[in-house]
Amino acid sequence: MIRVKVYLHDSLKEKVKEDKVAMKNNHLYLELEASTIIRDLLDYLELDERSIGLVVVNKKQTTLDKKLQNGDIVGLFSPLAGG
Repeated sequence: MIRVKVYLHDSLKEKVKEDKVAMKNNHLYLELEASTIIRDLLDYLELDERSIGLVVVNKKQTTLDKKLQNGDIVGLFSPLAGG
């Protein structure tokens, strides 16, 4: 098992079901299987991949196929809209 810290930015905070995780401010701590990738994390949080515009792990942009490591800090951001 690994422990990760996940920051949910923008509207993602409202999309995560409160009964699924205990959130403090805009972040949460999770214990996950050692083989977990970002895509698995989104499934666990019941977040649609289309609701994610940017994924950052340890301050570096990454993909949904990034394997998580113990102690990672994950930032999930909504897509930005402009005009």
